Amino acid sequence: MEIISEEIDRYSLQLSEDEYSEAKEELTIPSVDVPLEKLKSSGDKQWAKVVRYMNTYRLESKRPFNVEHVTALLKEVLTRDLATAHYEPNNMTKMCVNLAGEIRNKVKQLNYDRYKLVCLVQIVEKHRQSVLSTARFLWDTDRDSYAVFSMNNAHIAAMGCVFGIYYE
Repeated sequence: MEIISEEIDRYSLQLSEDEYSEAKEELTIPSVDVPLEKLKSSGDKQWAKVVRYMNTYRLESKRPFNVEHVTALLKEVLTRDLATAHYEPNNMTKMCVNLAGEIRNKVKQLNYDRYKLVCLVQIVEKHRQSVLSTARFLWDTDRDSYAVFSMNNAHIAAMGCVFGIYYE
């Protein structure tokens, strides 16, 4: 209860003695993972009490981005859906969006800690041309990474790329 009263004293705005004692009795400390919020309203004002946690000062992820797993996932999804596909201009945009969403959801299920994910899927028609695709980011070479997979069939060339960008 001492920690709670210190938090209420430090982060509350203009609580009366009755509101302070009521909040002190009702609040309990949750597990470290869940923030505690208590809303009080008085007339036209509202106050929010939030337990603030200390920084962990941890600079590395407990589960870093694994390029091999993500590349295998890209290969599975792209070859399954595009092995016999034909290029249709009206449907390819929707297919790219759907594939990128599916890949993003599957990579999220791998639970990479402290990583933002960017997923790109490009499909072009094979018509005796070359394709150059680039992406530029401000990059931390120690923590950021990417996985890429490209495939071809008789009618299309497709490329999927997932960037795992470390987020503190």
